[in-house]
Amino acid sequence: MPRGKKRKEARDRAATKVKELERQLDVAKKNLRQLGGRLEEDLQQEVADRAADRTIHDLEVQLEHERQRREELEKKMDAMTRAMALMRAREDEKDEPDEVAKPVKKKLKKKPPKAEGHVTLRRVPPPYHD
Repeated sequence: MPRGKKRKEARDRAATKVKELERQLDVAKKNLRQLGGRLEEDLQQEVADRAADRTIHDLEVQLEHERQRREELEKKMDAMTRAMALMRAREDEKDEPDEVAKPVKKKLKKKPPKAEGHVTLRRVPPPYHD
């Protein structure tokens, strides 16, 4: 046999052996876990999970703090907006002249001509008492 063919067969046998050993390793890991054992990779995963949970908790606390701060700032802004509106209203009152405004005359509608034989009754308002 040529030398290249032997090498290829040897590589194929080695790859097959690696796959078989990986399968056996997986079975052994599952058996260990079922018997209550812990693997190093499981411990590392738990540490990573705890770190992620801690980070999530810290970020949630920070988010809540920022929400409360935003609400406080919005309350202050609303109070300042009301104060500014009140100040503007007072300033406008000072700027207005004390003259009495002239009454606005209403335009009267033209009444249609009265037909003969009809009487129009008008309601008289009750007298005004102070």
